[in-house]
Amino acid sequence: VVSFFLYRPSSEEIASRKEGPKASGWPWHILRRRDTWLLGLTAILFGSVEHSFRTYFLLHLIDVALLPVVLGGWYLALAHGSGLFGRIGWGVISDRWFAGRREVVFAIIPGVAAAALILLGLGWGSPWTLPLLALVFGFSGIGWVGIYTTMLSERASSGSAGGELGLGFTFGYVGVVLGPALFGRGVDAIGSYQTMWLLVAAVAVLAGVVPLFLSKAPHR
Repeated sequence: VVSFFLYRPSSEEIASRKEGPKASGWPWHILRRRDTWLLGLTAILFGSVEHSFRTYFLLHLIDVALLPVVLGGWYLALAHGSGLFGRIGWGVISDRWFAGRREVVFAIIPGVAAAALILLGLGWGSPWTLPLLALVFGFSGIGWVGIYTTMLSERASSGSAGGELGLGFTFGYVGVVLGPALFGRGVDAIGSYQTMWLLVAAVAVLAGVVPLFLSKAPHR
């Protein structure tokens, strides 16, 4: 808020800026767009899924799978490393195999993450298969942010890309805050990590359904 009212770009920034002039009625026209709220809901849901995994996967490995903390830490590191490749890889996949149809790819990503969570919730895992689950979830459940950012910028109207990105990530951080807190409360109440993983998988599936209702956008 302080930056919005006080920040003024330098003359060099104004001269070199590539973004067009602010659209009429900015920023309120962003909030009136249906796609803005759909993408925001997706970010809240999938942000909560991602950070529930980040927060509790290691505790699950220690308390349920009875792995040593160092080995569990390596598995968590595998998930983060896989997410690094996912943030780039899903963009390549959408360009080469789906002709730039981001919304279709973004509907697939939560399904892949949900599959890993379901297997985790059903107790499918051993010291040899748990790394595979970490890799699969990391590539999808942590790697989704890159293509989400691309969707925000490509669907933005002229002069509003910055506002769309800022608002989109604001929605996402709502999920970052709420997801782990609700997951932890659920584990305390139910006494089962597995049940909570299945519930989080359902949230991931819901996050994959929402993008299917986005308006048809030109592929850039």
